[in-house]
Amino acid sequence: MEKPGRKPKNHSLYKKRKLSSEARIIKALREKQPQSFNELLQSSNVSKSQLYNVLPIMVESGLLKCIGKSYALWVFEDLEKIVEESLMRLMEEKYSITIENLTNDVGKPWKDIESVTYALLKRHELKIEYLNNVLFIRRAKPIDAFKGTFGPLR
Repeated sequence: MEKPGRKPKNHSLYKKRKLSSEARIIKALREKQPQSFNELLQSSNVSKSQLYNVLPIMVESGLLKCIGKSYALWVFEDLEKIVEESLMRLMEEKYSITIENLTNDVGKPWKDIESVTYALLKRHELKIEYLNNVLFIRRAKPIDAFKGTFGPLR
């Protein structure tokens, strides 16, 4: 028999605690960046009114950045710059590179740079292809080596 006033052993304060709306937004953005308002609404499980109230405060405080109509954590732009520099340098050296080449060069696992990489692929007209169960990044369009070098061909 338990003494009166004592909580059962299986009672935990942590079970009652929930993450704040700000923490849920940050958690959602850590999993995928950038995200639009509607994507954040679904992934963070925050109400629409809370999201409308909290997002401007988080942007103003520097926790989030607006990228177009999407939101990202403040470190996202730095990561994007690092991935872009590595991607462009590796693509200059080779016609195609593996995801492993990129992750080794950046120094981050694929899950951390995946959403950044896909955004950069669109911007630089690159694509990802599977070949023998390996992911490769290649140019979507072949480079015209003579384009603009000697003027138009006659």
